[in-house]
Amino acid sequence: MCNAYRSAIQYLISNAIHVVDRFHVVQVFLKAVDYARHVIYETMKSDIAQIADPIRRDNEYRQLMDMKIDTFMFRKNPENMNDYRLFKYKEICEAYPEFAKPAWGRDNFMKIHDCDTLADAEAAYRNWKMLAPVHLDAYKKIKSFISHTMKNWRKEIFNYFVIDGKRKTNATTERLNGAIKICRTWGGATYIRFCGPKCFLAPRLLKSRFMNAY
Repeated sequence: MCNAYRSAIQYLISNAIHVVDRFHVVQVFLKAVDYARHVIYETMKSDIAQIADPIRRDNEYRQLMDMKIDTFMFRKNPENMNDYRLFKYKEICEAYPEFAKPAWGRDNFMKIHDCDTLADAEAAYRNWKMLAPVHLDAYKKIKSFISHTMKNWRKEIFNYFVIDGKRKTNATTERLNGAIKICRTWGGATYIRFCGPKCFLAPRLLKSRFMNAY
């Protein structure tokens, strides 16, 4: 998501379909979700500190600390969590409903990319946008994500679903870019000319060999 890249694509290869990869969209979005988690967490600690009864204050604080609410709990897809983290994630949302809202926003946004068609994806996004709790201060970065990232890059983001009803990513471009980096490390332009195709076919293998050489 870079305006310079978009301008270059429009100028040099105007017929190309520009796809903003799911990875980059989710990465930006999860940072906004984690900001909400941080604000909610700090607000809860501040509220606990103002409890007059020292025994109740200590108990509330200890309970909050025992939950071990860390940044990875809300920046990781539940599908990729191990059993322990998934259990803690559900326990946190049940014990503190304040965290259920960013959790809902994260989980339902992830489902947009699971849609099969462009029409379904756009409908899922509209529904998610309508229900997102952006009116609260803790969610100002999610609001910014909607009003800036999604507004400015909506076409390129939803191009993920456009081509022949199949999902398209920039994986080939990333693979080629990785191969070029390896070639440059090994021997510059000459190496790219003669060995570039091999690097493109097996960049991970070449990278592992290069790392093992040192």
